[in-house]
Amino acid sequence: MSTEIFKKRVYGCAIIKSLNANYNADFTKQPRTLPNGNVYATDKALKYTIRHFLYKNYAPNPDEKDLSKDKVLYFTRYKSNTEKGQYVPMSLRELYEHLFGTLEKINKGEGKNPKWMLYYFDGTKVTGKLQKIKPSDLKKYYQEIDDFPYAKKIEEAAKNANEKLKLTADGVIESVPISGETESFYFYVKGEKEIIKIEIEEDEEDIIESVVSDLDLQFFGGYNKIKILYNLLNCIDVRLFGATYTGDTNVSIHGPVQINHGVDRFVYNGSIQNLSYTEQIKSPVRNDKAKGGEAEMTTIGSSSKTMEAHYVHNFSINPKNLDDHLVIANQLSKPENKEKEKYPEQVGLINADVVKLQEALRCGATLYDSTSKAGVENELLIWVELNEGSKQVLPNFTELISVTREEVSGKVEVNLTKVNELLSQKHIASHIEKVDIFYNPAYTLPKGIKEECKVHFKQIELEEIKKEENEKSNII
Repeated sequence: MSTEIFKKRVYGCAIIKSLNANYNADFTKQPRTLPNGNVYATDKALKYTIRHFLYKNYAPNPDEKDLSKDKVLYFTRYKSNTEKGQYVPMSLRELYEHLFGTLEKINKGEGKNPKWMLYYFDGTKVTGKLQKIKPSDLKKYYQEIDDFPYAKKIEEAAKNANEKLKLTADGVIESVPISGETESFYFYVKGEKEIIKIEIEEDEEDIIESVVSDLDLQFFGGYNKIKILYNLLNCIDVRLFGATYTGDTNVSIHGPVQINHGVDRFVYNGSIQNLSYTEQIKSPVRNDKAKGGEAEMTTIGSSSKTMEAHYVHNFSINPKNLDDHLVIANQLSKPENKEKEKYPEQVGLINADVVKLQEALRCGATLYDSTSKAGVENELLIWVELNEGSKQVLPNFTELISVTREEVSGKVEVNLTKVNELLSQKHIASHIEKVDIFYNPAYTLPKGIKEECKVHFKQIELEEIKKEENEKSNII
């Protein structure tokens, strides 16, 4: 795919069809509804299908440690603890470090010979975790905080730790052997050789790690926001939608792709209606925590769906949204930076990114198939690409579109008359390079717009998908 910079503005909408399915549920598991009762879906629902498509089709294996720019940041991954037989979703920091390694820091106090107060032994080698802090400074800092876990133990380390010891690059403290230890632990060295372990409560490894990290940040520096920004721009979902990285530090990126809430535009019996329903489902098992007569019965659950809805998500693309962020990130690529070879210049949104986005808007919802999402499909995509350099803006397409079902054929008719009127205006038409309308003619009929020099009708399924379907039909 092309690595050329994408410079054009794009406007359009994606229509998602939901037949006896629940495209986007609220916290009560009902389809989301507006105050007027009509169903809608958040922008996050469509973004999730896009990220899912990108993750499943383009994201590299992080273990390969390659330089791919198709990493996907905001997608649920899990970390496991085999000893406890548990797994939990990763935090944002853990996702970042899963993709890029340890969060980059600016350490003001660490020189060639840092004076370590607190160490960490991982079972094989020792690393310095916290440099020497004056007990008076530490006490003053604690007074400003209501609750600081492990405060007393860290104060003891500040008072008693021998900071004159040398830690080698091989992870060994000279003259302080650690033998017979296989478990990991935090510790400090008292006197010449006495190892004092920091006793940690069960399941609190993350807490002590957070405490040490906070102290390190407070007394010895901060995180390198420029390097974090640079790395985030190596994620395709960040280059598309932007990002807000909060917690250890704050990095905010304004993404080029903006997606609106999807609103149902299906006209049923003369008006747009809420066609949601709830059905009860019998489970084959009983609830072993139930009491009385219910303890002897199998359980009954419920499932809510929409009989039919056609969600119209308006979207726009403005590549210039990344310009300010690129100026900052590319400071790392300047000749005067000693590490410039590690940081090739960031260019922002490229043609390949936009091709992948368009693919996801064509079939991402269809690809994401689950019990509640079976029946949710990408139905139609309007892609209006402006001439390079055009500053023209277009209004939201959502209210310009209505959807009905043809009585005889049963096909879905998408009325684009008002869209056609908008795009045909001279002051707008002169700025348009092309209009692509993706749909499947076997199920969908776009009405009110004709194929002309700038308007092109195309199949919504990808060529690879159509090829697979043809091969399956030949086998049958």
